[in-house]
Amino acid sequence: MSTPLTYVGNQYVSPDIAGGSGVLVSDLNTRLNTMKANDQLFEELGGDSEVLVYNAEDIAILAYRSFVLQKLFSMFVPRVHTAADGTKKLRFASRNLAVLMTLEGALAAVGQSTTGLTDVYDQTNIAANNAILAPLYLQIFLGT
Repeated sequence: MSTPLTYVGNQYVSPDIAGGSGVLVSDLNTRLNTMKANDQLFEELGGDSEVLVYNAEDIAILAYRSFVLQKLFSMFVPRVHTAADGTKKLRFASRNLAVLMTLEGALAAVGQSTTGLTDVYDQTNIAANNAILAPLYLQIFLGT
């Protein structure tokens, strides 16, 4: 798996799809809003891809079905908390313990060390975080 999970134009390219092709995603914001309205925690991206879309309220998380990420989402549920200053904070609620973790902390809990992730989820910081997360086959999208 040498191709990182990335968004190119109107399609997601994942490690399980041949080079030069991807899964067309016309509007991820519409998909996220539909998932929220139907109380869906996750759904498949579609096509031949092994990518899941997780609903964390105002944030969509796209994750390839790697062992580490399957472990992450079996141990944690993603949630968004809005701080007093209005910034969105992505948190992972443990399914077994009464704790909330940052994305970096949750990844560390499943054995994946990452550094440099910012804890403010606006368009600028999400782009920077996605560059760090791409080799882990994980991407974040901020809904409106």
